[in-house]
Amino acid sequence: MSGLTPGPAPRPRLLVICDRLPADLASGRYLRMHHLCRQLARRFDCYMVDFGRSQGDEEATAATLGFVDRRSLPDRQRENRSTLRHLRLSNDRLVQRLWPDYYRETLGVLRGLVEEWRIDGIVCMSGLHGEFGVELGLPRVLDACDCQTLTRRRALANRGHSMRWAERQLARLETLRQAGGDRFLLRHYDCTVTIAEPDRDEYLRLSGVAPERIRIVPNGVAPAAIELGATRGEPTRSVVFWGNLDFPPNWTAVEHFYETVFLPRLAPAGVTWSIYGRGAGPRVEEIARHPLIQLEGYCPDLFDAVKNCGVMVNPMVEGSGLKNKVLEAFALGLPVVSTRRGIEALPALDGRECRIEDDPAAFAAAVMDLLEQPARAAAIAEAARELVAERYTWDAVGDELLDIVSGVLVRRDRPALCRQAS
Repeated sequence: MSGLTPGPAPRPRLLVICDRLPADLASGRYLRMHHLCRQLARRFDCYMVDFGRSQGDEEATAATLGFVDRRSLPDRQRENRSTLRHLRLSNDRLVQRLWPDYYRETLGVLRGLVEEWRIDGIVCMSGLHGEFGVELGLPRVLDACDCQTLTRRRALANRGHSMRWAERQLARLETLRQAGGDRFLLRHYDCTVTIAEPDRDEYLRLSGVAPERIRIVPNGVAPAAIELGATRGEPTRSVVFWGNLDFPPNWTAVEHFYETVFLPRLAPAGVTWSIYGRGAGPRVEEIARHPLIQLEGYCPDLFDAVKNCGVMVNPMVEGSGLKNKVLEAFALGLPVVSTRRGIEALPALDGRECRIEDDPAAFAAAVMDLLEQPARAAAIAEAARELVAERYTWDAVGDELLDIVSGVLVRRDRPALCRQAS
């Protein structure tokens, strides 16, 4: 028997908690969740718990993720008559406080699954359900994506002056509540993963935890998109923007670009503008009535739709995190003109991988320069495509996440963490 070769060591078992099965790949958040889940399955035996029904093909998505098992649990009750929802100043333990019966029942189910599946650690990809992970007593990593407290703060700074007094006070209260919820999770997870430096800095400010407990794992793109970027067609005298148009930072960007850049400066030059994305509200639909603007809706084949567009514009004035649209444009070979806020998460330099302008007149001039200088536009686009190929494929991004989770699983003193978090 001494001559037998030992078999491979068993892989650690992860419980992955998501608010829903990430089948809706038109959403940046669920696109990230989908790909990070697939990356986790490269190194761990993964078991998923999600809440409520998903948008998209659940069976196909579950098969693609490569998880060992999955349970879909009921979401919290939608109606809540508790006065606490009005009186609270923090989202700390939100589910437990507002839906105590649901919380108790769900936590019991999760504890049973942890025992049944013999789970070694937790990766949570849902802030709302993150408090369940706190109670399960296992090593845990939170993928917080972009910082919602920062997003709310920036929206208030950008639009607060135009709000009625009551709306402004409510926005401030919601920002305070979000900050409290973020702080609670940051202090009770071994490590929190976020998407970019500004988000990490805000999380560190909120939580006061050691810097090594807040790590950056950016978004990525598929290598196939990078390959497509080398086959772009002849660019036209046009600009393009895409994103979910029911997401406030996106429709705010459309409105800002229309009023300050397109209408006074690009339209008189005959430049056309295509807008892709679902969820357009009345204001975006009104903007799209302009004869040089085309509102296209959601497009499943983005490259085919934009391969002949001259410039991708990213006029973000709100939001946080890393903009998937910019990574996609880089990969697909489109030259990009962005505000500084829209590109803050990427190490892209003005004049090398993109053009960066905040002033509307300078933004318009940068767009016209790229439209009228195709060789310059092509050089910038190629440099951006090389940046993505080197640092932002999903496999490269996944390696960073896998190392973080592995490090959390092999370390530590759970009681010490809880004392620090209290």
